[in-house]
Amino acid sequence: MSVFLIATIEVRASLFGPFTEAMGTLQAIVESAGWKLASAYVLRTGQLNTVIDVWELNDHNHMNAGFAAVGMDPRAAGIQGVLQDAIIKETLTFADAISYPKPT
Repeated sequence: MSVFLIATIEVRASLFGPFTEAMGTLQAIVESAGWKLASAYVLRTGQLNTVIDVWELNDHNHMNAGFAAVGMDPRAAGIQGVLQDAIIKETLTFADAISYPKPT
């Protein structure tokens, strides 16, 4: 059964373009370790320039495989500075999928 890693990322407005380009590279790296980007959103109300990424993982330990892939991939060096400059705050949380019962 899959678990979901939800990344809530506050991004500097002036670096939103470079952030999204760097995240495309990051996505390729962690997907090579088996992560799957289930969905990605940018908020248009509330805290503007906040991105929510929902990653599907095999289990809680699978997060470490993605982080290890980033650490070993030479492309990571090229995006590290961009992400450090662009990200104001990042919060990672785990979630499980649920179903709502249909009314009878």
